Amino acid sequence: MTKTTDSPTSVAIIGAGIAGLTYANRLLAKGISCQVIEKSRGRGGRVNTRRISELKLDLGAQYFTARTPTFQNQVACWLEEGVIEPWTFEPHVLCPESRLPIPSPDNEIRYIGTQGLNGIAHSLANGLPIKFSCRVAEVLHNPVKGFTLVDEFQQVIGHFTHLVTAIPAEQTKALLPTSITYRDQIPNHLHSPCWAVAICSEKLDHSNIEGVFGDEKVRWISRQTRRQDNHHQDKDYWLVHFAPDWSNQYQNASKSWVAQQAMNWLREKLSLKQQQSLHCHFWRYANLALDSLSTQNNDATEATEGIKAPSQFAKPLIDFQHQCASIGDWTQGGRVEGAFESAIKLLDSPFIN
Repeated sequence: MTKTTDSPTSVAIIGAGIAGLTYANRLLAKGISCQVIEKSRGRGGRVNTRRISELKLDLGAQYFTARTPTFQNQVACWLEEGVIEPWTFEPHVLCPESRLPIPSPDNEIRYIGTQGLNGIAHSLANGLPIKFSCRVAEVLHNPVKGFTLVDEFQQVIGHFTHLVTAIPAEQTKALLPTSITYRDQIPNHLHSPCWAVAICSEKLDHSNIEGVFGDEKVRWISRQTRRQDNHHQDKDYWLVHFAPDWSNQYQNASKSWVAQQAMNWLREKLSLKQQQSLHCHFWRYANLALDSLSTQNNDATEATEGIKAPSQFAKPLIDFQHQCASIGDWTQGGRVEGAFESAIKLLDSPFIN
């Protein structure tokens, strides 16, 4: 086993999404030194709330569910903090015989953020040492000195005894040294993309339509009007998530063209005529591919009902010899809950004694 002689435990966590933040949060509670390194300017990963003017729009995950006791306990804490609330709505689906989507009720309990879903990331990140806008370009490993992380400007970020990656599988495999024992187990192509478009429209008369499972072009739309301040209730605000195959086919399209496609779809399916595109974003690693690791809903929107595939990594990905591990929703079937559970499983392992 690699041993960094006389060096206290120091853990580098690459990625400030839900998995990375959960792991760092629990390490800090144990008094273990850690440093979170995030390439973007914000925390949360695909749990992303974008502020546009005075609006708060969730561009990535729209909601999450909680099925395991461990995650349900965390959800109870967030409810007590007031950062989330149950989303009481009836899902809708498209119907060829109807001018508008029709109800498709289920018994699923879904949660949304009271001030944007990114609030759960802010809650987990409270008090954590996070280095933002820092892209790790190279990971060097020495059997005695441990890990050295280097940024894109060839500057040393720091030296650490342990390394945990909490980023998408494709980025994990590209970054890890070839000596890491589990590296070859990671698929080369695991995710499919998603175009996300935020749109402002005229008010839709049917206030009960808040979330719609779509078709082969648009997988999911959500109405985010209720999540805005009272003085923004005279219009409607929508988030459109395009389907993986469509997003992959048009991944190089211009944002303006994609936004127009979203408005055309809303005009056709909801008869919305007055629309304005607010923001357009391409999620390269949004969905787990259908033939990948998913065991449950695996969309970044958590809106992929009924898609199932065998799970590959029931246990955490750990190289004890090199003191390296990888976590993330992709190791546990996708979903926000999967990201959280991947961190908890690593914490419950003997990775750090």
